[in-house]
Amino acid sequence: MSINSLLNFKSLSPTSTSVYYLIHLNIMFYSFFFWFNQPVFPYLSQSLGASDVQISYLNSFNQLMQLLGTFLIGRIIDVRGARTALLISHFFSTISYVLLYYANSVELLFLSKLPTFLMSAMHSSQAYVAYLSDENDRAKALGRLSLSYGIGFIVGPFLGGMCSKHIGYSNIALVAAVGEFLVVLILFISLPNFTVQKQQQQTEKKSDDTNTNKSNKTSVFHALKLLQKSPSLRSIILIKFLCALGLSTFHSTFMILTRRYGLSAQENGMVLSFVGGLTIFVNTFVIAYVTNRYSDSRIVKVSLVSLIISFACVSLATNSKLLLFLVLPITLGGSISATILTSLLTKTISVGETGTVLGLDMAVGSFSRVISPVLGGYVLDYWGQTVLGLFVSVCALGAALLAITQFKWPVSSLTVKSTRNTDLSTTLKREL
Repeated sequence: MSINSLLNFKSLSPTSTSVYYLIHLNIMFYSFFFWFNQPVFPYLSQSLGASDVQISYLNSFNQLMQLLGTFLIGRIIDVRGARTALLISHFFSTISYVLLYYANSVELLFLSKLPTFLMSAMHSSQAYVAYLSDENDRAKALGRLSLSYGIGFIVGPFLGGMCSKHIGYSNIALVAAVGEFLVVLILFISLPNFTVQKQQQQTEKKSDDTNTNKSNKTSVFHALKLLQKSPSLRSIILIKFLCALGLSTFHSTFMILTRRYGLSAQENGMVLSFVGGLTIFVNTFVIAYVTNRYSDSRIVKVSLVSLIISFACVSLATNSKLLLFLVLPITLGGSISATILTSLLTKTISVGETGTVLGLDMAVGSFSRVISPVLGGYVLDYWGQTVLGLFVSVCALGAALLAITQFKWPVSSLTVKSTRNTDLSTTLKREL
């Protein structure tokens, strides 16, 4: 199988294919440098005097910054183009890693997390893919974008942990800063830009849509306005939130559970590598297979049902083997549902709102990751693993019930102005 076939480039022109290669390389390096620092960050923080509680606060603060920044990045995508948003994301990543390199106190560690406010390369890359892909292939295109992110997720922590033994904890951040700066230069020179609203004005003739896209309202209020106007959008966002809350709560407590069952840090790292590899497999092959044979609504329902059952089994797991076995269906159900729901989100609105809606999607994920460590830890400490499993299962059950009521009709009927999305993607491919 060729790379073009694997990444779904076969139907693209040579110029469009080069753009897709750049997008995939950009997200792979973004993921790599992020995960390059992750196994080292707790040790660096501890060496600077941070307690376990302060480290958890740092992680929550990081997620909070990304939550607040997703709306702004979404509006930048819609108004200035995805290329501008990508450059901003990588530039602020560079600043964050530079500040982390120079950090010599806990206060400076918090300061290094401030630039993560605009670290949204995945968000910007998803927008690029959504703009350039047809609706029928969008779920597969978004899934294969996760393939590139997954490569960085697998390789980054392994090399980061190995290199820290030879160059020290702080120098890991310096390597990431230099790498991100090089990515900024490559994207600035090589990646073409398009401003969605200008393209949309060429393909849309209705003045009310044009005026809406030219509005000067803040991105947060603009996103809230979209939620108010679209019941389908509200339902899918709520489904994503409940699903993300269950998954984030499970992931935030998983390492605590495995440690209680006697797994070492090295064994936990192997589990994370397995999860990364499985995620790549799902987003590369499984999603392409199921989307060619089943409707999006059916895929979402089945994946959510698998999460309900798997999460319920967490409450019954009495040993590490059973808990590790449950990682398989949870990763499958979580990866498939997340990708398909993101694809559905882009089909509920006009193309000029894609960046804002994807920002809303990223904000939902960030918000769930802000509250889930505290929530999961509280439930686990006070009520134990049984209640934790039931809690995350109820989250998935709520998402499934919403999906059943929302998707009583074919998903295609939820799509708003789909012909304009297709026309725009065709226009962009031709111009690129």
